[in-house]
Amino acid sequence: MREKRQSVASEMKCILTSLLTIGSCLPAAKAEKDSFDGFLKPAFQQNCIKCHGEKEKVKGKVNLLALKNSAELEGNAKLLGKLIEALEFEDMPPEEEPLLDPKLRNHMVAELKTI
Repeated sequence: MREKRQSVASEMKCILTSLLTIGSCLPAAKAEKDSFDGFLKPAFQQNCIKCHGEKEKVKGKVNLLALKNSAELEGNAKLLGKLIEALEFEDMPPEEEPLLDPKLRNHMVAELKTI
């Protein structure tokens, strides 16, 4: 009888540990989604889509309008790296376009690096 209680207690600890582990991952996934939908997507739409997705215009083979979520960026390391590099080294926007506010640029780079 005592062994059975210990076995049940051990199983309960295992289940509780699993649930806590899963639960701790959920806020991070939600924050990542909020970051993309709440910040990156609007920033792309306001500053980048004109040349990178709007009206089927896709310069540099970068279609930001097609991105639906951060998982798509996470699954495309090459594109993610291109975006970070272009923003970090101020290659984008091009000279003929208005400059990005430095705070916005830094925030975009920081958010992209968290993906």
